Amino acid sequence: MRGTGPRVTVVNPATGDVSTGALPSYKSPASRALWQPMMEKVREKIKARGLEKAMTLGIMNDMLPPKEDMQFFADLWPGVPWVQHAHSGPRFGEAVHGVASLGYKAIVWTVRFSPDKSLAGWKGPHLLAYYDRDRELNAHTPIVWAHLVEVSITGDQRGVGRVGADYWPVVKDASGRRRAFVWQRYPQSSWRNLDLWSYALGPGPDGPAAIAPYEYLREGIQLCEARIAIEEALTDQALREKLGEELALRCQAALDLRQWAMVKALAHHQMNDTVNRVIQAWHGGPEVVGHTWFPGSGWQQRNEDLFSLAAEVARRAAGAERAGVSK
Repeated sequence: MRGTGPRVTVVNPATGDVSTGALPSYKSPASRALWQPMMEKVREKIKARGLEKAMTLGIMNDMLPPKEDMQFFADLWPGVPWVQHAHSGPRFGEAVHGVASLGYKAIVWTVRFSPDKSLAGWKGPHLLAYYDRDRELNAHTPIVWAHLVEVSITGDQRGVGRVGADYWPVVKDASGRRRAFVWQRYPQSSWRNLDLWSYALGPGPDGPAAIAPYEYLREGIQLCEARIAIEEALTDQALREKLGEELALRCQAALDLRQWAMVKALAHHQMNDTVNRVIQAWHGGPEVVGHTWFPGSGWQQRNEDLFSLAAEVARRAAGAERAGVSK
């Protein structure tokens, strides 16, 4: 509610009764006494797991917190950066309100994909992820799920973010049909078209179970690991010398072919529509035609070639080290 802090569940220890209440505003002197012991305990547990340097605060969306609220948490956790899931947002390296920096962003716009060659976003200096927002991701064909990570790491971002796992519609109507997401019970917390609609898991008899998007996404990540191993060797002069020019050229040809096929798979192949724009800005549009083309395009052979080349690169680098080529 406006003018208060977060709404929380309040338990009466004497009766066990549960109610909903609101904490004091962060500006209230009483607020620090409530938050400080909790924040200290959380930091203690994170430190015990060796993750203190990975701590972040958040999550910010398109609406940035007021400076006073950010300062409140900066006093409790000095130097800890924030996370943002938004359409765009402040640049990395800028202190938001002059108080705290960003450590991770999953954003919709100002990301870039490449239509011809990899931009090697996977080795970018910042934790920047692409967020396929609104209700679009689960409505896409499997081709998008299969290429979602690879089309991102070959752009100018490190991967994808804000992808739901067990976020399928769980609230049932009187007939037992799943009608609503759990967060729809709290409309006052809506992020509008930044709400999390995607889900890679589905309801199973004993809990969350893998569904097709999960398997496509998992395979896509495995392919990215192989691609990164090859690109790392091609873009590092010392590593490239260990490969030899013949293997390096074969690797580059295979990567270029994958890039071409990926762009073609994500396009709708209509030249009379401005949405069929180059992929630098977004996906090529509704990808049904690309999805139809892809199964007969030789994708199994391309995947096999990628994994085989990654293994050959690893063996060549390891052999060079044993031979004393590396320092």
